[in-house]
Amino acid sequence: MAIRNKGPCYFSPEDKEIYYMEESVKISKIKKSCKVGKTVSNILFVLCIVGSICALAGGIFIFSMGKEFDVTVEQAIDAGYISEGDGMGTSAIVHISAFDVDNLHSDIPSWQAAIDDHPYAISYGATCLIIAFSCAVIAVMMKLINGIFAMIIKEDTPFNDKVIKRVTIVMIAVSAALFCTTGMAFGILGGIITWVVHTIMDYGKTLQIQSDETL
Repeated sequence: MAIRNKGPCYFSPEDKEIYYMEESVKISKIKKSCKVGKTVSNILFVLCIVGSICALAGGIFIFSMGKEFDVTVEQAIDAGYISEGDGMGTSAIVHISAFDVDNLHSDIPSWQAAIDDHPYAISYGATCLIIAFSCAVIAVMMKLINGIFAMIIKEDTPFNDKVIKRVTIVMIAVSAALFCTTGMAFGILGGIITWVVHTIMDYGKTLQIQSDETL
């Protein structure tokens, strides 16, 4: 048992061994969870890359079809396969949000001419490109998060300056991405979570240092 007095705390050799065993088990659990997180983030990274490539190819293909795409969409609308408005494929299959073709406008004459000639192709082509960009951004985030998991697995303890710095930087980047894509509210929430996580990990580092010095 630990002997406490007015001075520092002292541990017997047996207590030290028990403490190190318990710490080793807890660290092993952290590393195990990080291995799962690393695998999941890798899978999501691959899926996002595939999604980005497919969306990019789809957008380019739609743009290349031009008027032909509009004719196909109009025929599908008349047949009831897709609905009019800002959705595509809503007849019991899937819904893809897109720009409202009635509100598309550009100050560039050549672009406006293209919008007037084939608005559906412009609308859904642009939507595909936005989806491709969003998937690419998420893929980058997944790669950064994967790097955090890999670092924690590699390090002896997650409570060190190297890991804390990496976690903070990645969470700031994710918060910034949320701010730019989903809105100010989610960006601010991400910033608050980043601050909380940084504070907790910094406190964990302090406890780790105190524990090492005591033992």
